[in-house]
Amino acid sequence: MGSQISIFDGGNKFVIDKKIRLIELFGGIGSQAKALRNIGANFEHYFLCDIDKFAVKSYNAIHATNFTTTDIKKLHGNDLGISGHDEYIYLCTYSFPCTSISNAGLRQGMAKDTATSSALLWEVERLLRETDILPQVLLMENVPDVMGRHNIKDFRIWRDFLEGLGYKNYISFLNARHYGVPQNRNRCFMVSLLGDYYYDFPDRLPLKKRLRDVLEKDVDEKYYLSDNTIKYYRNRREKHNGGFAFRPKTESCIASTITTRAGSRPIDNYIMQAGNLNNSNYRQSNVVLSTQGICSTLTASEPPKIIDPDTAYGYYTNASDDYVLPPLKDLARTLKATMHDSGVVFQNRIRKLTPLECFRLMGFFDEDFYNCRAVDMSDTQLFKQAGNSIVVNVLEAIFKTMLPKTI
Repeated sequence: MGSQISIFDGGNKFVIDKKIRLIELFGGIGSQAKALRNIGANFEHYFLCDIDKFAVKSYNAIHATNFTTTDIKKLHGNDLGISGHDEYIYLCTYSFPCTSISNAGLRQGMAKDTATSSALLWEVERLLRETDILPQVLLMENVPDVMGRHNIKDFRIWRDFLEGLGYKNYISFLNARHYGVPQNRNRCFMVSLLGDYYYDFPDRLPLKKRLRDVLEKDVDEKYYLSDNTIKYYRNRREKHNGGFAFRPKTESCIASTITTRAGSRPIDNYIMQAGNLNNSNYRQSNVVLSTQGICSTLTASEPPKIIDPDTAYGYYTNASDDYVLPPLKDLARTLKATMHDSGVVFQNRIRKLTPLECFRLMGFFDEDFYNCRAVDMSDTQLFKQAGNSIVVNVLEAIFKTMLPKTI
């Protein structure tokens, strides 16, 4: 699996053999708690820290709890309420903000004594220094850039600090697509165990789903790009060589391919890019995905766009190449008007993923989504909560390796 950079491995396999008291720092809507519940772990919602009032409101709606918003800067170590190791396993998770370290963000770093959002990691350091009794298990999740060349020095300081407290650290990069979810979401996880223990990350699982498997059947019109929007991109293409175009055959699949008797096809776990609104690969808002592949990484802002499989197909054509985008279903004859543009012919409707689809891509149940809707959560907040979350299925796989085999 992923690289493990701890200097020494522990001598004993770690197994959770007591009730878990779950402490969620930067907890969001509670992927960690959701994962523990899904696998039947014996745990209690012990402590939640999150400053986002909307995320806490959704957390309470999903988990039937009554937490309030908390600013980690105002917490003290003993507020965590760790009373001893005889009766409970204290599991503390901390998915601190990635906005200052991600390649997609401002890249301001996470150095201590700076004012960046990602530097909130060092508030966790402060809490652990102030805590009379340490939690037995720490779980970190963040973007891969947490160990990138701009941040590796600070990450090593953090790792060394934990080792100085007596933790052994185990690190791996886990992608949601390897744990049953059709989303290309690669994240860095670090499991830190207090004492002489070792940990093995979970094996990968085959992916049986594609993006089309999480789509709603009836989608509100507001999620579709309007005719005026499509016209805008057509005009941009005419004036600036931009606008929507189906990808030529050589660019249609962002993946390696394998050759079979029936021809070539992409390998499992791939993204299929059906088109691009501005001929730019640098912004997710421009890319249009085919639902035959998997989803790109969800973000907290703009949801991915797709060719709706119930309404669309198209083809790119010119003098030397002719690539047909395969219909995803036996299409009814209710297609939008055909549009022609600089060698591009397409009949389609393009839409954003819905908030429910984004929740599904993060491993949440439909019931969880509707519980959030029931407390008047807006689309903006729901997209943000999904994009800021951790894929539940990945957490399930991590926690399962800590539990007795009977669970």
